Amino acid sequence: MNRIAENEVEVNQFSNPFLVVGYCVIEKISGEIVLDLDNDWLEPGLINKIRTDIDWDCSLDNLLLTMPFESAVCALMRVYEIIYMDYPDFMPGFANRRFVKSPDGSPDNRGLSNSNKVQNVVLKNSETGEEIVLEKKAARLSKMRKRVFSWANTIKDYLPAHGIGLNHRKVMITLTYEKVEDWRPNHIRDYVKELKRRLGEKAIALAWVAELQERGAVHYHLELICVKGTRIPMPDKSGMWIYGMSKIETAKSIFYICSYLKKDYQKMGEFPKGIRIFSVWVAKEAVTTIARWFMRLSTLPTWFANKIMTFEDHQGEAWERMKGGGYLFAGKFFRSPFRFLGFA
Repeated sequence: MNRIAENEVEVNQFSNPFLVVGYCVIEKISGEIVLDLDNDWLEPGLINKIRTDIDWDCSLDNLLLTMPFESAVCALMRVYEIIYMDYPDFMPGFANRRFVKSPDGSPDNRGLSNSNKVQNVVLKNSETGEEIVLEKKAARLSKMRKRVFSWANTIKDYLPAHGIGLNHRKVMITLTYEKVEDWRPNHIRDYVKELKRRLGEKAIALAWVAELQERGAVHYHLELICVKGTRIPMPDKSGMWIYGMSKIETAKSIFYICSYLKKDYQKMGEFPKGIRIFSVWVAKEAVTTIARWFMRLSTLPTWFANKIMTFEDHQGEAWERMKGGGYLFAGKFFRSPFRFLGFA
């Protein structure tokens, strides 16, 4: 049995029940975060391992300390619908402790808007003893910046070296909504899917970020790297974006999209519930395997990514999320030093 130098713990010890806190699943006893539902790299296999051990009733009791019953159930149902997406019509037992109905009398499973969710949680670093207050929205924006900058650095460093980048075009696409209330979660996904289908092998890489306009409407900025000479269909005129206006312009650099991560008003207001605020993609043949591995490091918690980087002889090897929390890499088990203490 391999053992970790920093936190010497056997893997099979982590079999405690889990609790739902905000958009995270934590280990009930230690408070370690084992699953972050805001993470873009959710693994169905990991969700299936964890979900049967979640103590939903205890999770509900914890939420009742900070919010009314109806709000607590709605918050849990939002998480439940993600973890048990294959049971869309099932009403779990915790929701039936007091039946929740919407104004028209039907079951209300919609969940809370971001403005009503618990935003701040207190974590403690068990290695340093430091306590930190994690503001959920700030953490989400930080994750977006980390991933998009990593994407841009990957393109900058590796495309020119492999030829493709010597003959490419950088395009910035803006997608807006005519009405604030027109936004739906799959609109951007469907547009990107159709764009990649139409461009085929001419598409090299893309990244998009969501942003809030001052009027409260969501709009999207998408930077596309494609083969030089590629014709990009105007989204609204081609029927690929039917919800408002669109614009296509030349991007000044690969880092052009990163300028949209710094606007102050991006921190204002509340994104609608269920929104993904960014995504990145690079064609498989566009970068080397090791380049893609380095880019994927940005999906990991900083504490674990820093540990991985010290294993120079194992760079490029896969890591594994473990049931009960922690990661397995290079034959060693690593457990997060952060523990959940409560709400701020």
